[in-house]
Amino acid sequence: MTTIRRDIASTLLSYKDDMTDLCVACGEVTRKPARNVQLDEWIECTKHDCGRWYHLDCVGRPQVEGDYICFACTKD
Repeated sequence: MTTIRRDIASTLLSYKDDMTDLCVACGEVTRKPARNVQLDEWIECTKHDCGRWYHLDCVGRPQVEGDYICFACTKD
């Protein structure tokens, strides 16, 4: 069963869509607030080799000075 699961996971990863331009929190390329203005302010998680990017609004507008550790990495 472990081998079958590993094969399925490997197949899914090889056929996955390129999501490098998407916000990890909302899954969108751009963030449109209620006033219908596109916001293009992003922040990257700086922990280890995470490399996840988020819209500032999606993560509660943290301070952009210094390091930002995303919610996924704070669980580690």
